[in-house]
Amino acid sequence: MQVMFEGSEEAEGKKGLGLLKGRVERIPTRERLPHMGWNYVKKIRDSPLFKGLEGGYAYFVHSYHPVPSEREEVVATADYGTEVCAAVWKDNLFGTQFHPEKSGPFGLRILKNFLEVLDAL
Repeated sequence: MQVMFEGSEEAEGKKGLGLLKGRVERIPTRERLPHMGWNYVKKIRDSPLFKGLEGGYAYFVHSYHPVPSEREEVVATADYGTEVCAAVWKDNLFGTQFHPEKSGPFGLRILKNFLEVLDAL
């Protein structure tokens, strides 16, 4: 998901794809980094990716997080000493900061919903 943004503190001077406005920044937290483990993902806006879900536990491995300029593109957040963007949606772009493939039933539902979106195209 991070490569879809305009740039990143993790690779200063390098441009992202610029498909989403905003930058990727180091998580401003006193918590241990990298954040490795399970965290609750809370849906904050409806999207096809979260159809039938309000939230659930997902597996994360990251030290950086996207900070979208367009807040309405954020569809889910997680708390790791500060609120972090956990999922985005804009038009036909979807992205998750967590690993759905490692996130048990919650992640499988995210992947199923993604496949349903593709099937509808």
